[in-house]
Amino acid sequence: MRPGTAAAGIAPLVAMAALALLPAACGPEGHPAKREGHAAPPVALDPVAVIGRAEGDSDYLFGDIRSVAVDEAGNVYVGDRIGATVRAYSPRGQFLERIAREGRGPGEITGWPADLAFGPGGALYVRDDRGVTAFARSGRTGLADSLARSWRAPGYGDLTYDRSHVADDGTYYYPGGSTPPGKPPRFFYLAMRGGHPTGDTLEVPPLVGMRTRNVAYYRVGAHSGRMLKGLSHVPFAATPSWDVTDRGTVLSSDGTSDTLLETGPRGDTLRILALGGGKPRPIPPDERGDSLEALNARIDSLPVPLKDVMNLGADVADRRLPDVLPSVLSVRVATSGLIWVERWPAEGAGESRSYDVFDSAGARLASVRLRAPLASDPPPFFSRRAVVGVTRDPETGVGRVVTFSLDSVPALRARPAMRRRSSAAQRQRR
Repeated sequence: MRPGTAAAGIAPLVAMAALALLPAACGPEGHPAKREGHAAPPVALDPVAVIGRAEGDSDYLFGDIRSVAVDEAGNVYVGDRIGATVRAYSPRGQFLERIAREGRGPGEITGWPADLAFGPGGALYVRDDRGVTAFARSGRTGLADSLARSWRAPGYGDLTYDRSHVADDGTYYYPGGSTPPGKPPRFFYLAMRGGHPTGDTLEVPPLVGMRTRNVAYYRVGAHSGRMLKGLSHVPFAATPSWDVTDRGTVLSSDGTSDTLLETGPRGDTLRILALGGGKPRPIPPDERGDSLEALNARIDSLPVPLKDVMNLGADVADRRLPDVLPSVLSVRVATSGLIWVERWPAEGAGESRSYDVFDSAGARLASVRLRAPLASDPPPFFSRRAVVGVTRDPETGVGRVVTFSLDSVPALRARPAMRRRSSAAQRQRR
């Protein structure tokens, strides 16, 4: 169970008003990085724009939002599986243009846009089931809408693993992995430059709890199965999370400890960042009871016995939930280089997302609460000036895009000073 999965509303202005009315209640290895205290209360942010309608103008209708991103000017990009389109909107949610659409011609994509990422110079990288298409920023429109190049994916196109990342030296980190039945999955990034593999692989460390990333399923044939969402782990179980930095390293968390691990291309530990989140929080009894009831109902609805479920999560069969909430829900590295660590919302915070934000050295800058029920898939996208995420109507499933301005959080306005090193320079140093 994770906070925030759905939203309501019809037209952009109506939806924005509804969300705005959500009440606040509804260093070296082994050495912790320097951080500030936790005295300052979280900065609560309401959406400044909501993009999407249930009917009407097709420019604002979404079928299945698979990726979102925001550039340094605050323009919002939305990748929709239906029609395989990427559309651009102004910071206030006004439709600007279609960047990509389905097809096999120049600038067209053949499958759904599973991921959007920005690189040097504001270039937009769109990943679909066949490969990656890069769009350069146009001097005429200021948008990343000018076709630069495209390339095929290595092996099979990836639509399921974690987000890609473009480092400061232009290296594109293409995510991949393997999830063998009954074994911990392996995740990694293939380094590519100019559309060609460099031969380097950035490995995600084998974190405790990696098995929770396997998808539970049961077989319906010799070579086919049916996925069972929600059974790869029990509610409130800690799950690993990670992201790639501009330096070509991996920042990761197993979800249980209040630290981040930074590892290099060879999997070697570069440093451990202590986050200073305090003591573990017990699960509220009401939430625990509701979640256990939902788990029981999910198990009882299965068309097969539990013994026939592959990749069944630990403690699911015993219906045993943990005693405390996860310390870390997710780790995201913003295009500014800041590190956004998601926490479980405080009691009474309602449908919101809570984050502690750190600079690249591990110093805590601020705590931010985004007051909207943001979905986990696709995950929110963080830039220097804004955050963009997706909400879904709990009844209709209609998706909308919400944006938050960070201009009212002074500590996050300027990009922190950091030593810039390319991936190649890191490897040479070692």
